Amino acid sequence: MNFVDHQLTAQSSIIRFVEGTWRFGRLGDQSPGASSATLDGMFDFRHPHHSPFILDPTSGGCLHA
Repeated sequence: MNFVDHQLTAQSSIIRFVEGTWRFGRLGDQSPGASSATLDGMFDFRHPHHSPFILDPTSGGCLHA
């Protein structure tokens, strides 16, 4: 939480994330994800949060459940 990832990414990075996270492999020989940056720096899968993360619709801040 409260972290900014400064790695340059593109929309095709989402394709790469999906291909890698769910182990699809590259979606075809010309997959745009093959040459895209990874989104791994934006997530911490080693320390999952078990409590709900709810955003306040007015302020966008975190509401603690």
